[in-house]
Amino acid sequence: KFKLKKRILLGLGDRLTLAPVSVWLANEVKKSFLKNVRCSVVPNGIDMGVFKPTIDTGVRDKYGIPNGRIILGAATDWGERKGLSDYCRLVGKLADDEHIVLVGGSDEIIGKLPRGIVGIRRTDSKEDMAKLYSLADVVLSLSYAETFGLTIVEANACGTPVVVYDNTAQPELVQHDNGLVVRTGDIDAVYEAICIILSKKHIFMTEKCCKNAAKYTE
Repeated sequence: KFKLKKRILLGLGDRLTLAPVSVWLANEVKKSFLKNVRCSVVPNGIDMGVFKPTIDTGVRDKYGIPNGRIILGAATDWGERKGLSDYCRLVGKLADDEHIVLVGGSDEIIGKLPRGIVGIRRTDSKEDMAKLYSLADVVLSLSYAETFGLTIVEANACGTPVVVYDNTAQPELVQHDNGLVVRTGDIDAVYEAICIILSKKHIFMTEKCCKNAAKYTE
């Protein structure tokens, strides 16, 4: 099958253009047998009409989110690649008024989450996701591999700064005023970055986050 795919793809010649979603992925393509094929990076896009700063005072009650500062993570399939164990390690460093909210977990995953982490089952409602992103004080992406990092852009579009790991495509999405990049797996650095963002709201402003996300409109 691999040989067949290779023969078909290379046989297309100039008719083929690859559209990786990030510069990192484009560089990975250059390491493959497709290295001489024309590439044009086309990032994933989001609906800025939905993902925008959204105030909904009922969203805490709807999802059982306690009062206090919210540190949010979102994924469609929580596991080790998405850094689930790192969120569980991080919760031990939080103050009493700081809470982690993880969106997208199965009932099995949610049932195993430690105290201090609120688990929310996967929702297909983009509107609810916009409300949750907007409610959060910081959105984390502790993934160990991302070809793009859609949650990072969605969070920024809702006016919320991010903290991401320094691997794969994630750092491409973060500038100096919409979030911070930390060393992969360094939980102390993650919490330090969270504290910096919470204490410097004048730098990581809603307007700056939205401006960064506007580069990725559909």
